[in-house]
Amino acid sequence: MRNANILLTVLLCGALSLAFVQARKARAEAAAATTLLMETVAGLEQRKTTTPRLEPRPVIFGIGDELVLSDAYHEELAVRVRVAADGNVLLPELGWVQAYGKERAAFEAELTQRYLEYFEEARIVVAPASALGD
Repeated sequence: MRNANILLTVLLCGALSLAFVQARKARAEAAAATTLLMETVAGLEQRKTTTPRLEPRPVIFGIGDELVLSDAYHEELAVRVRVAADGNVLLPELGWVQAYGKERAAFEAELTQRYLEYFEEARIVVAPASALGD
């Protein structure tokens, strides 16, 4: 019986040692995986901050460009016009207006301001017809 107890004790100690080694190995693998994940995230964050942001080029209107104007407040101002050879477009209420060489945002601001002489509210949006897929 004593030999059986010694054998049982040896087997239990061996099993505990094996379990301890396996747990230690699992912790080491988990630590390595965590380190790899943190390095990957850090690399992505660095890449995100060092990648230059490209600003869109401003849209500048040229001769022959087809423009689509709209206003959220007035349907009658929605028109499709082409920049004439002299650089002008014919718009409702305003008549001929210089569009050639003007940047989109500046032209929208100018038209909005000019239409405010005729309407209480105006918010003109100008887009090249090519940008709309037309």
